[in-house]
Parts: sequence; C-alpha cells; structure tokens
Amino acid sequence: MKSLISLVLLLMVPQMLGAHRRSEGRRTLSGVIYFTNNTPPDLEKFPIELFTRDEKNRLFSTTPDSHHNFTITVVQPDEYILKLTWPGRCTLRYRVDVRKESLIRIRVVMDAACAHDKGEIRQLDEN
Repeated sequence: MKSLISLVLLLMVPQMLGAHRRSEGRRTLSGVIYFTNNTPPDLEKFPIELFTRDEKNRLFSTTPDSHHNFTITVVQPDEYILKLTWPGRCTLRYRVDVRKESLIRIRVVMDAACAHDKGEIRQLDEN
C-alpha cells in the first residue's frame, strides 16, 4: 500500500510542477472606473474587454462590480488593448503592457476621458 501511495505521489509531482510553471507567467490587471459628476446607475453593465495588440481577437470580457472595480487575471505577459465602453456615449481604448508587473492597477475617469476622446488608442497610466 505504501508503494502505491508513493507511486501516485510520484506521478502527481510533474503535473503540479507543470501547473505552477503555467501560472508563473500569468498577470493580473485590475482597475476602477470613476466619474467626476454623476455616476450612471447602470455602470455595472459597462463592457470591459481585453484584445490582442492588433485588436483582432477578444481575449477577455467583464463588467465592473458594484464598487466600480474590475479584474482580469488570465493575461499572459504581453501588450494588449483594453477597451472600456460607456454604452451610447463613447468607447475608450488603451494600450496596456503587462510584461513587467504581476499586478497592474489602473484608474479611468470615464466622463473626463470620454469628453476628450478622439478615437485613438491611448497609453494607459498605471498606478
């Protein structure tokens, strides 16, 4: 019985190490959406999407929680396009580099950013 348990444990070790290696490269991108004036009551429905650099593939989609926060945790280290949409008003696109840090926290003042939106991809200010 001891040898069977030892064999099972021995077979599990490479799988556990492989899972650890796969998770080493993952990054977390989190942020909060602010409004300088009145926060829309439907903010929890605002789409937040992560795309490849060329914007051809959407990799992740979420919405803010009740405290206006969002988190994306399935990102491999690379550069991406983060797209935030205020439905019916504007769509903001930011270039985000998650190759350096394991946690990137961002703040977007949505109404101010939308007021100056020209449709270009902006560099994201990271905190």
